[in-house]
Amino acid sequence: MKKKFVFYSFTSVLILVVIIIFVNLISSYLFLRFDFSEGKIYSLSKASKKILARIPDRLIIKAYFTRDLPREYGLNRKYIEDLLSEYKIYSRGKIKFEFIDPALDKEALSEAKASGIIPVQFTQIEKDKYEVKEGYMGIVFLFGSKKEVIPVVKSTEGLEYDITDKIKKLISEKTKTIGFTTGHNENTEFGEMEQYIESQYNIKRLEKNAGKESFDQLTSLVIIGPKNKFEEKEISNIEEFLKSGKPVAFLIDKFNVNMQAFYAYKIETGLEKLLENYGIKILPGFVLDWQCQKIVIRTVQGFFTIQNIVGYPLYPVTTDISRTNPMVKDLESISFLYTSPIQIEEKKDFSYEVIIKSSKKSWYKENLYHLNPYIDYSPSKNDKIGQFNLGVIVKPNLQGGRVVVIGNSNFVQREQEFFMNLIDYLMQDEDLISIRSKGASYRPLRQTSYGLRLIFKYISIFFMPAIIVCYGIIRWKIRNIVKANYKNIYA
Repeated sequence: MKKKFVFYSFTSVLILVVIIIFVNLISSYLFLRFDFSEGKIYSLSKASKKILARIPDRLIIKAYFTRDLPREYGLNRKYIEDLLSEYKIYSRGKIKFEFIDPALDKEALSEAKASGIIPVQFTQIEKDKYEVKEGYMGIVFLFGSKKEVIPVVKSTEGLEYDITDKIKKLISEKTKTIGFTTGHNENTEFGEMEQYIESQYNIKRLEKNAGKESFDQLTSLVIIGPKNKFEEKEISNIEEFLKSGKPVAFLIDKFNVNMQAFYAYKIETGLEKLLENYGIKILPGFVLDWQCQKIVIRTVQGFFTIQNIVGYPLYPVTTDISRTNPMVKDLESISFLYTSPIQIEEKKDFSYEVIIKSSKKSWYKENLYHLNPYIDYSPSKNDKIGQFNLGVIVKPNLQGGRVVVIGNSNFVQREQEFFMNLIDYLMQDEDLISIRSKGASYRPLRQTSYGLRLIFKYISIFFMPAIIVCYGIIRWKIRNIVKANYKNIYA
């Protein structure tokens, strides 16, 4: 009897061990997470999963993280570990990752430095005094003979985009080339954004007299805020580029604005006729909007500098954005400083998609050159009031490249997410757009009348105290009634 009991106990334990092993094996390939956050910011996007499904062979990720990091960075490590686990599962085991502490292994330290992982200094309180310590928080991606690096993980915000971007670049066979025109006083200084563009694409800046062979190397072309005229030969090269089926983005200013003097000068680029061939005309005026950004104006009075914050109608904030076009559908708002409206004169060979419009509270002013923020810009009876096109895509019905037109160029530095989406759209890398836009949100307050605001103001001042007073009176009355009843009972 005892032997039988031991046998059954051993069998039960064995079955339990087999079940645990089986569940662990299954869990490596099956993954379930419920993410109720807006935009699903705590789980991998469909685009990332799609790219992971394309990994042909083993991809190794080495996360170099110092173990005793300050608390906020330690939490980052945990988040990254969970995120990489999800990448591993959706790659069907093609991704292998490990965490390495360079402080514990000299060989790992030299390997991290050779890979481009840079040390970060941080201060922490230890034994009642500040101490400066050095740590590592970087990730290396290895695929065959290729290597990509995130030197420092400063924040977990946008980390999914960075990781998926590196993986996509590693498994892609050919890097695409994006071109930017130069020689016409264009705005082609992107600052930190240039690193993001270069991480995904080759950048080629076209000289003024670039020939056809230079255009042939490009996947797409972007023209950003030229202030001088294009020559006929250059325009002809752009037309031929479009006819070959490759896309071009025209980010065109109708005015050059001196921000010190707040004065606008008209610009003629020579591209007007080319755009008219596509049924597009950028009007020579400004869109103004009561739904606008506030700007800080500094004035010097004697020995003091005074700052004033004023609403600036020439800096519209638009929330009327296409919810179907991948370039903009996940953006909540876009701001344009000194933008001009786009007029569409439809032609039968093309189809038109308006992706951005101003709000219903906007208006259009021509012959506006003095742009002082303290001027009253209220619409006059001659001004057109209503919504205006701020961003348009023109698609040929038969052959040719897409044309993206924005009546403004200075959003490039301010609206980086939109600009990067635009580049990905031109390069037909729409997978990355949805990842970058995760978590982007803007919730403007709804404009109400002065009378309604006054009502809410007095309700908030008097209504709550009135409720408390009423509650107190009711309680007092009830207690008096209860007391009276007790008196009647025991009298």
